[in-house]
Amino acid sequence: MHLNTFQNMKTNVIITALFAAIFMASGCSSKPSHEDHIDDIRAYLVDNNIDATETESGLFYSISVLGNGPLPTEQSDVRVNYKGKLLQGNVFDEHQSQDGLRLNLQQVIEGWQEGLMKFPEGTTGILIIPPRLGYGENRVGSIPPSSVLVFDITLLRVL
Repeated sequence: MHLNTFQNMKTNVIITALFAAIFMASGCSSKPSHEDHIDDIRAYLVDNNIDATETESGLFYSISVLGNGPLPTEQSDVRVNYKGKLLQGNVFDEHQSQDGLRLNLQQVIEGWQEGLMKFPEGTTGILIIPPRLGYGENRVGSIPPSSVLVFDITLLRVL
């Protein structure tokens, strides 16, 4: 092999390695992002005739009954009734009772924390939570990794 050919091969390997490093560092990866789910979420909204507001974080929420009580804060304890399901309709969790389930907003997923702070006490609505505001790439119980979560929620009380 000629020295020039060897040097050209070595240069090509270095350029390829640098290109790969730059490509990976630029955030291009196979991990799901908000953009990977936005079409699914918008299709769900259309299919279910839901008029929702999108927040800067990518959370979607819709209020069907607006309460007139106080708004919770990040530190609030609240009492809620809810049904959690996937976009396909599979219910993965539910709590319905007269008193509701007591939760502290510091101990729930980001999508709940952000969304419930938009619900005055007495509000019923829907939160549609992209994976990065939910459980991300983790499997939690029957919830597959990278799942969009849909919650029907009634905020009964802000404590």
